[in-house]
Amino acid sequence: MSVSILKKISIFSGLNNEELKEILKLTSSKKYSKNNEIIVREGDSGDSFYMISNGKVKVTREDENGKVVVVSIMGAGDFFGEMCLIDNSYRSANVVSMINTEVLTLSGKDFLNLVNTNSRISFNLIKVLCARIRKLDAQMKRLFTDEYFW
Repeated sequence: MSVSILKKISIFSGLNNEELKEILKLTSSKKYSKNNEIIVREGDSGDSFYMISNGKVKVTREDENGKVVVVSIMGAGDFFGEMCLIDNSYRSANVVSMINTEVLTLSGKDFLNLVNTNSRISFNLIKVLCARIRKLDAQMKRLFTDEYFW
C-alpha cells in the first residue's frame, strides 16, 4: 500500500507524505466480494473506521416494515464508521459491498487519537460532516415541501 490511497481520503487532505506514511502504518486492508457482503451491520457496536481504497458500497437502512432503503452509495476515497466512534453509540446503517471492494481500516482508538491530536484532520472531518448534513437537509426539503404542511 502506498500513501496515494490516503491522499484520496478527504479527512487527510493537506497532510504531508510523512504524516500519511505514519497513518498508513496504523491501517489494515480487507477485501469484500461483489455479492453483497456485509461490511458493517446496523445496530452493532463499532470499533473501526473504514476508508474505501477501491470498489463501491451501498449504505442501507431498514424501515419499520423491513424494507431496505439505500441511503447512500460510496466509492474510492469515501469513508464511513466515524459516527459511532465519535458518539460512542451503535452503527447507524448497514454498509454492503456492491462490487469487489477493498477497505482500509483504522482501529477506533487510532482514529480518535488522530482526530484528537491533529487539528487538520479534525477540521477536515467537520467539513465532511457538514457537507453530509447539508445533503440531508436538501433531501428533506425535497421530501417535505410546503404543500405537505398545508
